[in-house]
Amino acid sequence: MPDDSSRSPANAAPALIDEKDLRGSIIRLAWPVVVQQASFAMVQLVDTALVGHLGEDALAGVRLAGLLLWFSMSGMIAIGVGATAVVARIVG
Repeated sequence: MPDDSSRSPANAAPALIDEKDLRGSIIRLAWPVVVQQASFAMVQLVDTALVGHLGEDALAGVRLAGLLLWFSMSGMIAIGVGATAVVARIVG
């Protein structure tokens, strides 16, 4: 395993966060998540609009399916965040 002292700054990976432009760095890192969440909300809105003409039972089914999908996505996001934290601690 290579010694950490052998790594030179020229070989180091570029930093994802620029401390001088913290706001810009956060926006660059966060925009894909914002787009994904907005897309998910739009899909739910379109589903509701399309099925709304079929009656209350169909609309209730779409809302229930959307809620179950949201809960499963939240669980997967939580696992991803937890795994990221564990890997970050291991890697350093």
